[in-house]
Amino acid sequence: MKKRTMPLYIKILFIVFINVYIVCWIFAWQVIRSSQDILLEKYVGSAVKGHGTLCDNIESFSENFYQLTSGGISIHPVNKVVREGADSYDGKYHNPLVTFEIKDNSGGLVYRSQGDEAVNIHELTVPQDGTVTYQLQYTSERSTLAVSSWLEIKRQLFKVNYWEDITELIRTQHTFSRRAGAMLAGLSVILLFSLYFGIRYALRPLQELGEKARSIAKGDYSLRADVTQQDEVGLLAEEFNHMADAVEHRTEMLEETARLRELYAANLAHEIKSPMTSIIGYTEMAMLLQPDPERLYEMLSYINREGKRLDALSGALLQWTSLNHDKEISARLFSVERMLEHLRQIVEPLLEEEGQKLVTENELNQMWGDENLIITLLRNLISNGARASEKGGLIYLRLKTGTDTEECVMMVEDKGIGMDKDSLKRIKEPFYMIDKARSRAHQGAGLGLALCEAIVQAHGGQMDIRSEAEKGTCVTITGFLCKSP
Repeated sequence: MKKRTMPLYIKILFIVFINVYIVCWIFAWQVIRSSQDILLEKYVGSAVKGHGTLCDNIESFSENFYQLTSGGISIHPVNKVVREGADSYDGKYHNPLVTFEIKDNSGGLVYRSQGDEAVNIHELTVPQDGTVTYQLQYTSERSTLAVSSWLEIKRQLFKVNYWEDITELIRTQHTFSRRAGAMLAGLSVILLFSLYFGIRYALRPLQELGEKARSIAKGDYSLRADVTQQDEVGLLAEEFNHMADAVEHRTEMLEETARLRELYAANLAHEIKSPMTSIIGYTEMAMLLQPDPERLYEMLSYINREGKRLDALSGALLQWTSLNHDKEISARLFSVERMLEHLRQIVEPLLEEEGQKLVTENELNQMWGDENLIITLLRNLISNGARASEKGGLIYLRLKTGTDTEECVMMVEDKGIGMDKDSLKRIKEPFYMIDKARSRAHQGAGLGLALCEAIVQAHGGQMDIRSEAEKGTCVTITGFLCKSP
């Protein structure tokens, strides 16, 4: 029992969808990641710029302050000047999302802005070489971008810590990512259904081919695939039709062969049984009745005649069977005149019994083939013509070159009873006889034309029979060679 497997369209759907899904997710992830990096770079640039503006304002305020007081009117501590500069900046550029503080070199707090102190998560460690350091800091509720650096005022170092609250920006970014994911999931579902129906539609011709193949396997050899596409599926449908034609033709040949074998077996049994019944009947009658010598001679003559018919039948049958199973022949180049002389010696005594005559017309000098088989071929055709003709009739044998000078044409013609169309279709079947009584009277076995056909095919030729009732029959044989191949 065959194991049931997944349908082909499901396999293709699964493979295509998984690959497309993975590629889309990777692409989407890269797009989201790139957008996040771009936005983060923008946030960092904005925070660093805000931190730099703060430092520049404090430094500018301090320089202006000391220039005004350079005459020695008053001396202010640097911490105080820095605090006033920071307060001036906070009052002018106050941003509720920004918090900053300034500490001296010992870590003492110089100034803190009016922002939310909860923003200050932790302070960054910054080298004292003027490097600006930044870090993105997260808590369960907030996202903060911290920027720190050292600022030198009047040879004193102050640490400037700057925090910008980007929680809403990060939240918006996360919302965008979730929406993009949901949109991609929705598109994936749409893609899944589109692929499903698209693949089902594309593979529908293959399913139809499968259904028709199963029908052909059940015996309906007339079915063919519809070729509506000029792609691989269309080519497959064309090849399927070629295969179906070959299968149908082969099946018809097998059926015809089986029919002929059955007919052959039945006819053979009948042809053997009839003379055997007569022989057994006459021998039993002779044994029981003990007839007088004259009557006994008649019985023995009939037994002899039936025995000869059986001998002719067995000889023709063996030759026909041999030619059908072994196509090799002993071909050579031989003289046509010598072959005709031998043929006349065989057929003329038989024709003279009925007052018939063989009329020969020969244009050939030599021929390539099995001389004995060709004599058998012509003898059978002449015998058939004689049986179909009345007493005193003429049988014509013509040998000439064909349209191709290397090809021989042989024709045997009579003016006898001829054949109707139905008989002409079956005339080459083994044991088929048009007039069985007439054939048996001449010791015919019904294998003559079947044997002739086998001899012609063994030489690679063709045999054409043309006949008309009450007008006669003409058998034309072509394809034999006039010289060595």
